[in-house]
Amino acid sequence: MNINIYDLEKNDTEMVSHLAPEEMLDRLELLNHGALFAVDEDRPVACGLLIYSTRDAEKLDLEWLYVFDSYQGNEIGTALMEEFYNMAMGENRALLRVILPEEMEEDDKSNAREFFADWGFSGHDRLLKSDIVVYNSLFSLDNNSEDEADGSFDPFAKSAPDTYRWLKNEYYGDVI
Repeated sequence: MNINIYDLEKNDTEMVSHLAPEEMLDRLELLNHGALFAVDEDRPVACGLLIYSTRDAEKLDLEWLYVFDSYQGNEIGTALMEEFYNMAMGENRALLRVILPEEMEEDDKSNAREFFADWGFSGHDRLLKSDIVVYNSLFSLDNNSEDEADGSFDPFAKSAPDTYRWLKNEYYGDVI
């Protein structure tokens, strides 16, 4: 499986419509919202989506993270989270927050809290917070492996932008 992560252009929400409810996708029309999505380059199909908000210069809010059922357990959520953290570090955000959807069932909230706890988030109910300094120290420890040190191993490299253009053209008829 060859997975790549891309920034979602605001006018391309139809491509990921199977990954989020319409009201979540409508948020992308707002000035302070954006999204990352994962593409299985072997098929090609959008298989994961992360929607975020940049309302505050100090914070970056994750408002939606979903990986299509048949792709769960393949580190796609992890790849989206890594890109989210890289974006936060690049923009010098001091605080990351996860806002769980109100309509989420309690079992799903519990599973989400477990997933986000592995990323340094803590909190109760719908709002989870993480100080980005926690991730920076974990990230620097993880980067000491031999494969990553010599740059030879990057399973989520952004090396196939043609697939993104093909996906838009093939499924939605955009002119390239």
